Order: sequence, then C-alpha cells, then structure tokens
Amino acid sequence: MLNPIKYPVQIQADNSEAGESNVGCMCHVFDQTGYVTVFGALARTYLHVVAWDVEGTKLREYDNR
Repeated sequence: MLNPIKYPVQIQADNSEAGESNVGCMCHVFDQTGYVTVFGALARTYLHVVAWDVEGTKLREYDNR
C-alpha cells in the first residue's frame, strides 16, 4: 500500500533558471483534488513546479527549464 499524502501540501512554481531559486508562486492545498488541480494548472503556466507534504517530503516535481 502506498503511503498516504500528509496535508497540507505546499506547491512552489517559478520560471527561473535551473541554478536559481526564486519562487514566483507558492500555494497550499488541503486535499487530493486541490493537489491535482493546482499542480496541473501551475505546470501549464510555469517551467518548474515542486510539491512537498507537511513533513518536507518531495511528492512531485515538474521541470521543463
């Protein structure tokens, strides 16, 4: 069985170069529907999107830089 996601999830997105760490957008979501919806919307808009759970575990990363 997969480990359940521990909410809230923090999602950060930016259009910076790979060596930079500027955060253009940061969102918090509190359920699975919000996680999927927000991550998908940010991945269509930004070049780099990362999601972490409440314990700091990286859940997913989209990188098109």
